[in-house]
Amino acid sequence: MLDSGTGIGLSFMIFIRVLLISSLIAYYFGFFLPDWLANILIQHD
Repeated sequence: MLDSGTGIGLSFMIFIRVLLISSLIAYYFGFFLPDWLANILIQHD
C-alpha cells in the first residue's frame, strides 16, 4: 500500500513539474515573442 502511494505521488510530482515547465514556456513565448516573428507565424498559418 505504501509502494502504490509512493508511485502515485512520484507520478503526480512529475506531472506537476511538466505542467510548470510547459506553463513557463508558454508564458515566455506568449509575452516575449518578437513582433516580427509573431507576424511571420500568424501569416504562416
